[in-house]
Amino acid sequence: LSALTHHLTKITSVVCFSGEMVETIDINDSAVQLTLTNKLEISGKLLIAADGITSRTRSLVKIPTAQTPYAHRAIVTTVITETSHKQTAYQQFLSTGPLAFLPLHDGRSSVVWSCTTKYFTYLESLENNGRKSFGSR
Repeated sequence: LSALTHHLTKITSVVCFSGEMVETIDINDSAVQLTLTNKLEISGKLLIAADGITSRTRSLVKIPTAQTPYAHRAIVTTVITETSHKQTAYQQFLSTGPLAFLPLHDGRSSVVWSCTTKYFTYLESLENNGRKSFGSR
């Protein structure tokens, strides 16, 4: 994200902003105009609604969405490994779903274990010293 932002700020036809929310969006045949909460107005020919699952941009222009249940859950944690991850991601495809070790900028790794809902329920039922080994989120 940092590298993308750095490069985008060097392109004069691209407007980057943060810390302000889009208040209104007006679309006509020749342009899109945004008004931010600080009253700054930005206009252009292309608007990309890439502001997340609860996209205010998408909501304001009434772009419909569809959700598909995948019957998977994920266990996510952060670990420190004995040896460096060398900026390398590792992924193993298991019968219950993928297990990934993803490098973080500070030397740690994020572990994401995606599995079927049935297997997740089994894992959640496991106990360690009388306590559940992890909670559902």
